[in-house]
Amino acid sequence: PAQLLQLHCKAFLELDLWRERLRGRVLITLRAPLPPELCLNLGSSASIEAARLTPHGGRTVTLSPESLPVRALVDEVVPQRWSATRDAGSFERCHGAALHASGDGDVRLRLPAELAEAAGGEEAAEGGAVLDIEYTVDELSGAIHFARRVRGGAAAYAHTVPQAGAVRRWLPCADVATARCSYELHLALAEPPEGACPSPDAR
Repeated sequence: PAQLLQLHCKAFLELDLWRERLRGRVLITLRAPLPPELCLNLGSSASIEAARLTPHGGRTVTLSPESLPVRALVDEVVPQRWSATRDAGSFERCHGAALHASGDGDVRLRLPAELAEAAGGEEAAEGGAVLDIEYTVDELSGAIHFARRVRGGAAAYAHTVPQAGAVRRWLPCADVATARCSYELHLALAEPPEGACPSPDAR
C-alpha cells in the first residue's frame, strides 16, 4: 500500500508446531510525514490483538484496526465458473487479479485527529513513527506448510510457502513491490503442550 511508507520491519515470531499456529509482534518504522490512516496487508485468518503507534518524540497511542472488505473484491475478480478450476493458467490470472484488488491493504488503522494533524505538520518531516502490532494466526493454510513424518502425526518442521501474496498471510506488511524496506526476523518455537513429545526435527 502506497500509504504505508515503511523503512524497517522487525518481527518477533513464535511458531507452534503442535497447534499449528503463529503468534507475532511486528515493529514497523515508518517514514514521515504520516498519512491520516495507515493501510497494510494482513490475511483474513489473522487477528490483531493490539496496535500502537509511537511518533518520534511523542507519546504512544493505541489504534483500532478496521478490516477492509477485500474479500468482496476478490470474489468479484474470480468468476464463479473458475472457482474450482484445475487449469494453472486460469488460476494464475485469477490469483494475480485478486492480489491486485487487495493491493491497497486489508487492514486500515486510523490515526486520532490530533495525531494525524501533528504528524502531517512541518515539524514531523524529520520524525516518523514506529507501528507496533501484536497478532495471532490460527489458520496458516497457504502461508506456512507443516511437514509430517507420519500421516496424521505432529508436524516435524515447517516452512513458508513460495507463492506471491503468501507473506501477508503470516506477517503484517505492505505486500507490494514498490514498498521496499529492510527486514529483521526473530523466530522461536513455542513450548510443546504438557505430555507432548517434542519432534526430533523441531529445532
